[in-house]
Amino acid sequence: MIGIVGLGWLGTPLANNWALKGYKVWGTTRDANRERFQTLSDQVEVLEWPDGDPKVLEEKLSITDVLYLTLPPSAFEGKSVSVVKNLLEKVQENGMVVYTSSIGVYASKEGEINENSPLNEDHKVVQTERVLAASKVKKKAIVRLGGLIGGNRHPVHFLNQKINNNPDSWVQLIGRNDCVKVLSQLGNTEENSLIMNLVHPDLISRKEYYTKVAQHLQVKEPEFSDEQTDINPRKVKSNNFATLFPDYQFESLYCFK
Repeated sequence: MIGIVGLGWLGTPLANNWALKGYKVWGTTRDANRERFQTLSDQVEVLEWPDGDPKVLEEKLSITDVLYLTLPPSAFEGKSVSVVKNLLEKVQENGMVVYTSSIGVYASKEGEINENSPLNEDHKVVQTERVLAASKVKKKAIVRLGGLIGGNRHPVHFLNQKINNNPDSWVQLIGRNDCVKVLSQLGNTEENSLIMNLVHPDLISRKEYYTKVAQHLQVKEPEFSDEQTDINPRKVKSNNFATLFPDYQFESLYCFK
């Protein structure tokens, strides 16, 4: 049994991916009547869960083999850390929990960064990571995702509304399809405690990338100033990805599915 707390932009296709493989899946949402659930497989049970009460999910959690936590920090009026902590107390010890974190947790915004780089301890996502690390669950994975793109979600729609600095800094993005593939495969990993960055490996400058994306999508091109305040632009890499997924082929950053 697969559980997904947060059937949102990422959680919904992740649920469908598991269901199409023949697994029974349940997932939570604050509103079960959303249009995106109409295309879900019959193998996915959508549970309306508006208040974050762990007792409501206790029976499901007791039979769940892999649990994904895809809650943003803003969930449940900013109480996502306490909600996750309460949930983890109900999870079976021999199950696996995968938390979708963010590369925004790192303290430094410059230079090469990997999973061992210092974190911003005040970040709510870091606090959620700490809660998972301290939980009784034996198998746990923290996946720090780059900027998310896919479907109608893309930073170009925000960047083309203003003048942007740092044209020569690198984009640090990851496509939704890659997220779904990697997260699904992690459900079968034998690793007991894993922290992994998930960022597309191609180094493309912001100006080059967003200009091409705008042209492809036929939207206004973002404007960039000549101001480059990032003297040593950040490069987020992973110490663990190549070991776990040696033959993995990322989708193009110009794929917008």
